[in-house]
Amino acid sequence: MAEIQGGNTHVAGRRPFVACCGTTGIDIAILSRQEIKLWEKNNDILVKMSCGGMMRNIAENLARLGVSAVLFSNVGDDLYGQKILQDSADAGIDMSRVRIEEGCTSNTFISVDQPDGEMLVGLGDALCSDRLGAAYFEENMLLLQQASLLVLCPALPAECLDFIARKLPHIPKLLDMNSAGLVENVRRRMAMVDILKVNKYEAQELTGIALRQQPDLDMAAEAVFAMGVKQLYITLGDRGAYYRDTRGTRLFAAARPDLPVINTTGSGDSFTAGIAYGHMAGYAPPQSLEFAMACAEITLQSADTVNGEITLQRVLAAVESRREQAL
Repeated sequence: MAEIQGGNTHVAGRRPFVACCGTTGIDIAILSRQEIKLWEKNNDILVKMSCGGMMRNIAENLARLGVSAVLFSNVGDDLYGQKILQDSADAGIDMSRVRIEEGCTSNTFISVDQPDGEMLVGLGDALCSDRLGAAYFEENMLLLQQASLLVLCPALPAECLDFIARKLPHIPKLLDMNSAGLVENVRRRMAMVDILKVNKYEAQELTGIALRQQPDLDMAAEAVFAMGVKQLYITLGDRGAYYRDTRGTRLFAAARPDLPVINTTGSGDSFTAGIAYGHMAGYAPPQSLEFAMACAEITLQSADTVNGEITLQRVLAAVESRREQAL
């Protein structure tokens, strides 16, 4: 493993860190043991509740991989908010900059999953995040300026994204699109993004190109590069993942067909954490892609949004296993 280096050490005693800017909340996963029937009662289910929110999930994955992750977000002044603060700190995330919003309910995301782990529908209440404004990031500017990498959520209010683009142009930025419905919030702001991670549907919404074959992926990549992005990751579900950058590198990582899938919620977040880890460790694109794939595979095997058993050693073992299968 490459030693994680880099970053400005202006803040005394602080090692290089990732600034995770975005949503935090509670994830409620409804896992069905049988095919879900619409308009009927479905009683054979398992309900799991865990701390979530895309950016909090990314931060927890990074912390469990040994990366210093500082979360810039907010929670409500409710029991969920208390649980998020305590459990996230216990997982190793620096929660010192998370703001508690008075009279606000913490963000909540509910996923209803089929027996194969695929999500049937997701429901989200993210109104708490709307209370974040540019002033919050201005208050935290001294620390943000020291980050080695900014991971951004497109659900942040537009004024926050514009402020970050204007005030922190020198820090590399990784954006996880997270939802096709969030594309319009960032479409005109893609020039601020150095590394973009999208799934197939988000890529199609962003570029207007239907991704059916390999040439379509290349066309989508060119469209994204024209917006100012330098590196692109597209996750393709059971087809694997695609990587392209402006230097001409083109990569494809196959998914493991033998992998037991318990829950797909959170796998994209762990993939993004893998990208961030690769950036911090100075990995070349092939290493970063394989590392991100291994992170996602470990999360797919857990009922929780973040697999509490993910470690650097386990991810490296999964990377080695993927290499052996490819031979």
